[in-house]
Amino acid sequence: MKRNKKKKYKFLCVSDIEILADMEEDFLKQRFKDIDFIMSAGDVSNNYLDYLVSVLNKDLICVNGNHTYNRDCPIEFAKVINGKFIKYKGLRILGLDGSKVYSFQEHQYSESQMKMKILKNIFFFVKVLTLF
Repeated sequence: MKRNKKKKYKFLCVSDIEILADMEEDFLKQRFKDIDFIMSAGDVSNNYLDYLVSVLNKDLICVNGNHTYNRDCPIEFAKVINGKFIKYKGLRILGLDGSKVYSFQEHQYSESQMKMKILKNIFFFVKVLTLF
């Protein structure tokens, strides 16, 4: 597959506040008709994500937020990319979940832990760059 350097992507990124759940479906379809996919940065319910995927008919890529717990994941209809590098429609995406440590709960990382998550993916990222 040839890489199209001029392709511009549009995506809807949601996290924390589920404000779009209160909007009319027709408005959402019109407002976000040009997006390529939905990205969740975490801390929203699976019901909310399911609603957006159903209304907008777009793929969902997500990472856990700092208040996302194991009972909320995995999401069957999503590409969950916590600590992973993926290639999606020609776009390279690295999913870094969670937040900085502040209460020692799940999905909270120190600076060095986050750097390690990035370093673990660099080899794969460089390898993919040389292939495409």
